Amino acid sequence: MAVVEYTYAIGDRVVVPAGARIYGKLVKADRSGLVNVQFEEIRLLDGNRDEKREKIDAIGLGLDLGPIKGSVSGKNTGKNFLVRAASGMGSVLAEIAGNNSSAAFSEDDMLRERLAENIGTAGDSEVMNLNANSRIVVTVPADTKIYVVFTKHQEKNSAALHKVSPPTP
Repeated sequence: MAVVEYTYAIGDRVVVPAGARIYGKLVKADRSGLVNVQFEEIRLLDGNRDEKREKIDAIGLGLDLGPIKGSVSGKNTGKNFLVRAASGMGSVLAEIAGNNSSAAFSEDDMLRERLAENIGTAGDSEVMNLNANSRIVVTVPADTKIYVVFTKHQEKNSAALHKVSPPTP
């Protein structure tokens, strides 16, 4: 839900009054925190606090006219880094430790190579498991300023728009 902060008018006719509520749904949120929202209904309040509902086609955009940006949690970035670092160091140590200085390829060399490969595979498996079981949460604070951009023009006669009362001196 979005609440209109300012009255929007064309000439002396109000298009969207301040305080109107615009309702929609979340279309998509991704791992980078970008959120797509589609608005489907606007509720206009008249002077008697009665609601007038209108169907609309609109989208929510950030103040930079791009997707709304939220904050992301649950990506396991720290765990991913530690697992990758430990896996890399383990593979390198397995290859280097007890390295054969002669030119001949021995059974110990094959064992070290197999151990390094197993450490790397186990690390990759753990990273994939962390990513598959992660619970990504994208949050957008309630007071985030956004633009509601109407995507479909609906013809309305000017009598259907509300007349703006003249300013009082």
